[in-house]
Amino acid sequence: MHSKEHHAFRISAQQHGLNPESLEKVTGIVLKGLEKIFSKKWNLLVTVGLEHYTAVLVVSMMETVNEYMTDKTIRDLWLWHSVEETEHKAVAFDLYEYLYGNGLNAYLPRVTIFTLSLILITGLSTIYQIVLMKRDKQLSNLKTWQNFFNFAAKQYKTFIPKFFEYYRYDFHPNQTNEKNLVATTKIKLGIKDTPALVS
Repeated sequence: MHSKEHHAFRISAQQHGLNPESLEKVTGIVLKGLEKIFSKKWNLLVTVGLEHYTAVLVVSMMETVNEYMTDKTIRDLWLWHSVEETEHKAVAFDLYEYLYGNGLNAYLPRVTIFTLSLILITGLSTIYQIVLMKRDKQLSNLKTWQNFFNFAAKQYKTFIPKFFEYYRYDFHPNQTNEKNLVATTKIKLGIKDTPALVS
């Protein structure tokens, strides 16, 4: 399922002239670089932090953002990824707590690496946005920029408080429950193993 969906996404993105593979390569290079210089603990924390960041974004994707997408292949891929990310959002966090506990010595590195990760993600995503707009010949289109900033401002009003939940000393990813949202999204995707909706 995973490789099939990615293949369909790449074909669809290339038809729109976006070529996301080059950006995926850059992300891979950055992550490999961090892996080489960071300790095992810090590498695990990068994963833990990215899982929380992703978990916040995919809730918005499942709730509303998918409705803006006109390409069914891309929309379905993002929704499928959203379900996948939500279902395993606590795995890396639980492993970290199992290995390093939940005391101050575990908390301080956790929030430090998350802060660095937020800075890195913000920088990369800004660059990628510019690159994709250039490929879509929208870089000098002021209306497109206005639409982008309006959309981003609306989304980040929701995202920022959720990102900062990670800084709570007693934070755990499963403190939020997206079972109904995931079940609804699976129905939308036609996934047959959908569990019954929780009342």
